[in-house]
Parts: sequence; C-alpha cells; structure tokens
Amino acid sequence: FTVGAVDAFRMVKSGAVPRADAARVAFHEMGRSAVVVSAFFSVYQTVKCLCLAADVKYPEVRVGSATAIAIAPVSVIAPLRRLVPYCLTLVAVDTYHTFFAPDR
Repeated sequence: FTVGAVDAFRMVKSGAVPRADAARVAFHEMGRSAVVVSAFFSVYQTVKCLCLAADVKYPEVRVGSATAIAIAPVSVIAPLRRLVPYCLTLVAVDTYHTFFAPDR
C-alpha cells in the first residue's frame, strides 16, 4: 500500500491530480500497486521454488530466472513500469535473505 500512497502523493504534488481528488487517486493507486506487486512476488517465488524443485543448484540462476520471468509482464505494460523499482527492491531483499539467511 505504501507504494501507491507515495505515487499518489507525487501526482498531487506535481499538479497532475487536483488536490480534491487526492483521496480517490490514493485509494486507486494503493489498490493497483498492491495487486501488481503481490502478483509479481507470487510469480517470482513460484518460479524460484520450481527451479529449486528442478534441482537447480546455484541460487544466482534461481533468482535470475525468476526475476526475468516475473518482471517481464510488469516491464512490458507501460503504466506498470513505474512499479519495477519496487518489485526489484523485493528481489533485492529476498536475495539478501537467500545468501545471508539460507533455509536450513
């Protein structure tokens, strides 16, 4: 939800959205960003787990292939491209945990 709230604030601050419509736009942006980012991360985790089930040994290959597959729809659709940095932040956090706090 934070992603949508930040984007809505930027839209109002830049003047792209009238201040009177701020609440409506914020609610819409929060909902859309929550759905898109959670769908991205679900696909990312699913592909990563499928790679693990396929006995892919290297975590770099699992993370790279899962990122490429999951980010493709988000980066192709123009209105969703602004969410790519947020999606990649989730990948960075997950990668950090993969290398420094692996499953035991």
